[in-house]
Amino acid sequence: MRDLGLETALALILRDPSSFANVFAMSGDVESSPLAARMTTELLKDQRLQSLYAAQWVPASVSLPELLAMPPASLGYQYGSLLRQLGMTPERVQKLQSPCSDSAYVLRRQKETHEIVHVLTGFGVDPLGELSLQAFNLVQNRSPLAVWILLSAAIAVLQRGDALEPLIRAVIAGFQLGLKADLLIGHRLEDHWHADLEALRVRLRLSA
Repeated sequence: MRDLGLETALALILRDPSSFANVFAMSGDVESSPLAARMTTELLKDQRLQSLYAAQWVPASVSLPELLAMPPASLGYQYGSLLRQLGMTPERVQKLQSPCSDSAYVLRRQKETHEIVHVLTGFGVDPLGELSLQAFNLVQNRSPLAVWILLSAAIAVLQRGDALEPLIRAVIAGFQLGLKADLLIGHRLEDHWHADLEALRVRLRLSA
């Protein structure tokens, strides 16, 4: 993103900090910014993610009925339940494009795994849960978009005069979990649909 883009993004947030649409509207610019390029460089230092990119690995297709037929304690079932709650399907999430650049691959994996990471971390899809996840993403992935979302939320709370404590607690929870967990996008998470969710959390260092 050019400096003008950064200024525009901040202006949108300041104009209406309660509207996350303003932040997500800038996501295309954020994804093409020098910050995103730096994010890609840092993430690809992880050997697992580097191997996934080198192989141009994509997850096998799976349908919502297949996920919901899995054991209730499994990652797949819990993921399917979340997608159903959100009115989404795996087909809408999975992006199985042909070989792509390193930055495009990293961004694709972040998008493909967003709801999976919600399930693995236990952070809800309510506003505070999403803020926890964005704090987690900032620590894990150096996500520029996470910075804008967290900034937007903080400014909104200050402008409305709301209590800061819930936001701070949500962000701290995300930071703490992100610091101790494995780099999630470096794992083939979609290969573990049948895995027991709690056991997988322990393996990925996501358990309490």
